[in-house]
Amino acid sequence: MSRIRNEEFDIRKSQLLTPYGIGSLIDINNQSIMIRDSEYWGDSDESISDIRLEKALKARGFISPPIPSSNNYVKKNESVTGVRFPTWYFSPVTRELKKIETWKSSIQERDLQNFEKQPFEYINGYKRSNLVPVRLVCACKNGHVQDFPWFEWAHSESPCKDEKKHILYLRSYGNSTSLSQMVVKCSCGSKKSLSGVFNQNVLKSTVNKLQVSCKGDYVWKDSKDKKLCTADLHVLLRSQSGLYFPNLRSSVNIPFSTDSLLEKIKRSSYFSGIEKEIRSYSNMGEAIDDDYLKMSLSRLSSEINEPEEKVLDEIDNYYFSSSSKKMTVMDYKYDEYNVLSGKTSYDKTQNINFDLNVIKNEEFNKHKYTSLLTVITLVKSIEIVTALTGYSRIDIPEAETMLIEDENDTQSNTVSLKRSDGKYVALRSKGEGIFIEFSSEKIEEWMNNIEHSKTSSIIYSKESKVKHESHLKYTNPKFYMIHTFSHILIKELTQTSGYSSSALKERLYFSEEKNMYGVLIYTSSNDENGTLGGLVKQGVPHNFFRIIDEAIERASWCSYDPVCINSNGQGRDSLNLASCYACSLVPETSCEFMNAFLDRKTLIGELAKPMGGFFTGANNRWSY
Repeated sequence: MSRIRNEEFDIRKSQLLTPYGIGSLIDINNQSIMIRDSEYWGDSDESISDIRLEKALKARGFISPPIPSSNNYVKKNESVTGVRFPTWYFSPVTRELKKIETWKSSIQERDLQNFEKQPFEYINGYKRSNLVPVRLVCACKNGHVQDFPWFEWAHSESPCKDEKKHILYLRSYGNSTSLSQMVVKCSCGSKKSLSGVFNQNVLKSTVNKLQVSCKGDYVWKDSKDKKLCTADLHVLLRSQSGLYFPNLRSSVNIPFSTDSLLEKIKRSSYFSGIEKEIRSYSNMGEAIDDDYLKMSLSRLSSEINEPEEKVLDEIDNYYFSSSSKKMTVMDYKYDEYNVLSGKTSYDKTQNINFDLNVIKNEEFNKHKYTSLLTVITLVKSIEIVTALTGYSRIDIPEAETMLIEDENDTQSNTVSLKRSDGKYVALRSKGEGIFIEFSSEKIEEWMNNIEHSKTSSIIYSKESKVKHESHLKYTNPKFYMIHTFSHILIKELTQTSGYSSSALKERLYFSEEKNMYGVLIYTSSNDENGTLGGLVKQGVPHNFFRIIDEAIERASWCSYDPVCINSNGQGRDSLNLASCYACSLVPETSCEFMNAFLDRKTLIGELAKPMGGFFTGANNRWSY
């Protein structure tokens, strides 16, 4: 097991959610290391609380990755741990292929410490040559990983069980290091090319013959958690993106008055001392029979100046209530939407970084797009909590499905990363943003006018391309329009705000049932001072409508037109229409839907009917 120092290996806290979350691989000193479960990490001094997100995820709070101190000594409570994977390494000099423990057994005791830092071998008894971790690993759709069966693969034509008496070599018989030209050869003469190793049909027939199957090993946690797995093995490059897809859940941490008492309780010094004990009980009745807890709860009530009975009821409801129900992401966002649009007030007395200025339509300066928006909100201070709830391998997880994960759902291939204490790893970031609410009346008017248009028909036909049932509601011209507007706005704001496109992120609010049509464009930083205010200034109406003008103008032409504007399907699963990297795609980390459900024609109309776009036809009643 290796101990990773954030500072020494230049890993930022945010990278421990993605791309280097629990169960992922990172290259350190010519070694391939898998990040271990957070329960093996050092303690973090930062406590993260978001009551709404905790309730939605059925979590008991969040922990932040540990922060290293500035000195050069790595303390246990400042470290993140990892384990070597894959365990096979080969020598670029001799081409021998062995497990790391076998290599280690030949190292002299005085060099063991250096070997642990960077594995090497002796050449001619004294010269050192660094070893290299193999490129291939095996994984399954249930999130398990294991070493590629090197020995079995080499002996696939002539089976042999006595592995200890054989030496494997990884040789190239071509002019490149392409896997198709590499051969696994044994000292006994058996050999097999790696050609076709990524072909699932070839692989399946080979591993069945070798009697190799998934061992049910996660690697990042104890082997005692292994369970029988019947899923097919896939061979992947260890640097391949398909090996690890993090499942992130984010929330705008808004101080709602309904959560104010629980926030006060959780901030109490007495509560932090008894929280672990409370969780050890199955109901509050057992807890208050404990004399120590009884006394601590009484002191807690006095400290926050609230009746003891009220405090007990709040703790009981938070820890032991089973009334939580499943909710969609949009259900969860509805509360945020109401606050951001000024329909609901928030509790300004809570110690949460949140401040906004709602500008309503009547305060806008006169502009051709004024009637299309009802609210522009300058979010001067915002707190975003992002939790790493799980990961998947092989298959890309469908973005934004159910917020509350069903732990008994056998259909899901997402591996939960909830700790034994009920917590998740999370990050709290501070920043600023601009929220825009669209006029539902104008959206309905636009929809009535384009109902039988070519663009509308093609978008509705995309239902057959959607893999997850919860995404069917997004094959809707309204959503395509809002989502595409969000992207072109991000691209335009990078020209005016001083932030890069990867620093800006979107949060979409869409629900026909709830009459919810809005977009939040925000930027955030893990620095405790947050961001600099350059984004909010662009949201002031006299600036913002100018930015929309320029964004629509840029979106009206793409360097790949007319191919792009006439496209009936491109991008992931062909879910996009007129949308490519030259016009409206943004970095995938900025997009909630991994650059899917986009079409510029919903904004600017078709080539033959340009007045059919939501913005270009605003003053012409979307003529068709």
